[in-house]
Amino acid sequence: PKKDPMGMDYLPVYEGEEQSSNDPGWVSISPDKVQKLGVRTEATAMREILETQQKHLAETIKRISRLNPQQRLLDFGDDENELAQLDANKRYWENRLEQLREELKTEPQRIADIYTVKAQRVEPMGLVYLWPVTG
Repeated sequence: PKKDPMGMDYLPVYEGEEQSSNDPGWVSISPDKVQKLGVRTEATAMREILETQQKHLAETIKRISRLNPQQRLLDFGDDENELAQLDANKRYWENRLEQLREELKTEPQRIADIYTVKAQRVEPMGLVYLWPVTG
């Protein structure tokens, strides 16, 4: 028999030949559960990404905040532009940390809402015929 990319054999299944759930290796999952598993997986991945960003930013802010003034002078020199940029970065990081806290609350649910199937019935209101004008 033909093999898949992992080296496993394809087994033929013919129409009308159903396997029972008692057969070893046979698993049946409803389409609804498959959809929910995908939603959970993607929502969990998004949560992990946001938590990683949050952790990294918190560590960066903590590291920069612990620098004493002498160390800041050694790292960034006397240049006022460098120190101003560092302060601007710190303010941005603090704002982004707050945004991440909010996104951790809302993003997983937003992803779940994307996967929710919403059916809507559209009814035609009328037909419009366009005829070319000759003459």
